Amino acid sequence: MPNVVIYARVSTDLQKIRGSAESQIATCRRLIAARSATLLGVFVDEAISGSVPLRKRPSGRRMLQLCATGAVNAVVVARLDRLSRRLDDVTGELNRFSGFGLEIWSVPEGDVSHARNITLLAQAMQFAELEIQTLTDRMMRGRDHAAQLGKWTNGPVPFGYDLDDLGYLMPSARNVAGETEADLARSVFMAIANGSSTVAEARRVQALGALPGRRYSGRIAIANSAHWTPSRVNAMIKNPLYAGVHEFSSRFGAITRPVPPLVDQTTWDAAQRQLTLNRGRDVQPAREYLLRGLVFCGACGCRFGGTRQSSGNWVDYYYRCNGDLGAVNPEPVDRCRAKHVPAVWLEDVVWQRCVGLDAMAASCDGFASRRAVVERQVRRVTVHTTRINERSKAAIVDVAFADGSRLVQEIRRRPRSKRAS
Repeated sequence: MPNVVIYARVSTDLQKIRGSAESQIATCRRLIAARSATLLGVFVDEAISGSVPLRKRPSGRRMLQLCATGAVNAVVVARLDRLSRRLDDVTGELNRFSGFGLEIWSVPEGDVSHARNITLLAQAMQFAELEIQTLTDRMMRGRDHAAQLGKWTNGPVPFGYDLDDLGYLMPSARNVAGETEADLARSVFMAIANGSSTVAEARRVQALGALPGRRYSGRIAIANSAHWTPSRVNAMIKNPLYAGVHEFSSRFGAITRPVPPLVDQTTWDAAQRQLTLNRGRDVQPAREYLLRGLVFCGACGCRFGGTRQSSGNWVDYYYRCNGDLGAVNPEPVDRCRAKHVPAVWLEDVVWQRCVGLDAMAASCDGFASRRAVVERQVRRVTVHTTRINERSKAAIVDVAFADGSRLVQEIRRRPRSKRAS
């Protein structure tokens, strides 16, 4: 008797409430019973789009790991589009398991295996891709038509604006510390144009009590941060919308439309020049960080980013908690004090384990191929900072890998690299 697993997927929370996954599983169980197969497991992904690759879904990844053992003869789905809406996603997985003879049993389409019925698979998956593409195109064209008429269709309402009853942007009359929100936004541009900085303006707006979250149509406000950050002020200053022109990007071409300006072009241009002066000249050489986006702080939860440090005759590269940046926490007292982790040391530690886990790692000869291995094998790197004494800190680095294994290393101090002459 063949050994099989069931895979079910629901795209939305509403489908989850209505029991769509249970319906799919019941349908698959009837097929399994009719064929006298042995069920090894049931895998369900909830509120996940079919456009997400199978191996990037929690249950989909676990199912593929089980299939990689060779114990599974077939994956049973209620419909092929539950497995994926992308043909190359499914055929790619079948190619990986071709040595095991893995099949896909879909209730409406019947048996689908890489060797015996790939034509049917292609037809079914292409139809699913066409179906979602047609629906997406129809929705996007409707949105683009509304945008061409001047309506706001681009997510959060910009600070300083509101939407009128027809959905058009208008200067906000909401009161903030004795002035309108539109006037407050205008004052930020004026201050930057006259020599202020994004850090200073973030502090000033925060002190006035302006909401740091994002507002949407329908009076919905989401407070996704407790503080105004310099990065948000920077994004506002760079947005040409405040000077009266908004460019809406669409797959069918950019749509440029006028909006009510909050500042004149001269003020907007002056603010751009001051931002450039505030940044100064970037003299740091570019470096590619192998673990970019995968390292997190165990204290504040922020990601670690790459940074360069130098003094005298030494220069070195580190992973640094973003919670330590003024762009994230304007007030120094609020900043994270996690230990900086030497980049070369951390990347070497993780890469050596990846070489033992991934057969492709040994042949990698460039950053792109090494990065691809890391993305497959590393799930998360967590840095926990501990204090040794008043002047010294240590970092406990906990690396979680895709196969469920973990690697824990401690770093205190590493020798600094000599500056190249």
